[in-house]
Amino acid sequence: MNLYKKHLYSLKKRKKSYFQTQSAIARPQKRQDLISELKSSQLIGETNDGKKIYLYDYSDDSIVLKELGRLRELSFRKVGEGINKKRDTDKYDIYYQHIILWDDNDLEIVGSYRIGNADFIFRNIGVKGFYSNTLFKYTEELNPYLKDSIELGRSFVQPKYWGTRALDYLWYGIGSYLKNNPNIKYMFGPVSMSSTFPIIAKDLMIFYYSHYFKNSKQLVIPKLSYQYSNSVNEIKEQFILNDRKKDFKFLKSTLSSIGVAVPTLYKQYSDIAEDGGVKFLGFNVDKEFSDCIDGFILVDVEKIKDAPRKRYIQRD
Repeated sequence: MNLYKKHLYSLKKRKKSYFQTQSAIARPQKRQDLISELKSSQLIGETNDGKKIYLYDYSDDSIVLKELGRLRELSFRKVGEGINKKRDTDKYDIYYQHIILWDDNDLEIVGSYRIGNADFIFRNIGVKGFYSNTLFKYTEELNPYLKDSIELGRSFVQPKYWGTRALDYLWYGIGSYLKNNPNIKYMFGPVSMSSTFPIIAKDLMIFYYSHYFKNSKQLVIPKLSYQYSNSVNEIKEQFILNDRKKDFKFLKSTLSSIGVAVPTLYKQYSDIAEDGGVKFLGFNVDKEFSDCIDGFILVDVEKIKDAPRKRYIQRD
């Protein structure tokens, strides 16, 4: 039975929704309280259409963090993820920083990226202080990277702003952080894929990124490694295996034919650097997050292409 027939057969056997019942999402925080709290944060960028980019540090009884948690859960549920709680927050939010995109016209948070200074975390807490360490076991081979790195993750854009330049603006924030911290040589962290993707889509995507973006050293080990549903040889036969661009076109067209697309962040990360500058180090199934699949990404900042470097890091 070929992969396409298997996919059609699997459609008849789709499982029920992950959550039998979903808990209510928290109510929004008062806008004036959000404004007051954000004003004490570092403003690291502004856009031409009334958006502000803040670098936010946690404070006790944080109103901003409560709203971030609400919007995370709201946004993640829309794509079949989420933790089925009224807010999605965790202990890492306290000592990680948050790049926040704020709409100064509608007075609300548009989206956010969580950012962790790896050197600070490693020196003060150790590897257990990293969010991605809950998903992947770090090997000693990763330790040298942690001195000059940042961990990125938990990114979202709230549904109201889907289809806008919101994610691009959040990258302005990341670029500003890199510009202000020129010692940072690497970015790493988990990039998620929804469990609602058809099996064939997950198999093809994970094989493609594992094949073309593999690393020579094993820096991390997935704690619950993704297992292909189809035989690896059968998946391998779908690709040319020696032409990344042609195989990506095949991947996109195949996913499109079954009603899904390559997740935006997978496309963005894999295209941001020159050859060898981006690695996918493993894929883990997150049982605590609706069985989504996380790819562990590692980006060499020095190999970021000229166009995104000028757009995000070297912009005035």
